[in-house]
Amino acid sequence: METCPNCTAPREAGLVACKFCNTPFVRDIAAEAVQCLQCGTYSDIRMTNCVKCKAWVVVKCIFCGGVSPHHYPACAHCREPFSGAAERWQARQEAAQSQQRMQMISSVGGVAAALLGAAAGAALTGDTSYNAGKHSHGRRHRHHDDDSSSSSGSWTDVFTGSDDNPGGGGGNLMDTDLTGGDDNS
Repeated sequence: METCPNCTAPREAGLVACKFCNTPFVRDIAAEAVQCLQCGTYSDIRMTNCVKCKAWVVVKCIFCGGVSPHHYPACAHCREPFSGAAERWQARQEAAQSQQRMQMISSVGGVAAALLGAAAGAALTGDTSYNAGKHSHGRRHRHHDDDSSSSSGSWTDVFTGSDDNPGGGGGNLMDTDLTGGDDNS
């Protein structure tokens, strides 16, 4: 058991000075102790509560969750300054949410663009192999009773408005000459 070098009284856990003669147990009180804001007692820097009145002598970092003596200007664990910490934390949360939204939009936008591109490509080439959720490869399947050219529509119907006129019927995407030439040539 550690004793006071001056009066030989036993050291009380958490105190940085002898409670009888006030002889310090540490070399540098400013570096190895924390002063209680309520009662003024110096406690060991590793304590979370004042040895005398049990008041908190530490603050909790909102970034890493570590505790540091209340008089430290920054977290002892992650070095994040305590001054303005709440505002910085809020800004980081908003930036992370914004980044997450942008990633989601990017993912969804890429899929939507691919689907729109496939549909436009099918319309421009006159590809009618995708008929209303069906496919055609020249073979019949047992569960199909009708042929693959049903009257339910095709991809080109979306752009031309008609299954009968795959070259364009007036006022639709297929009627637009994308090469710059005359539509009536």
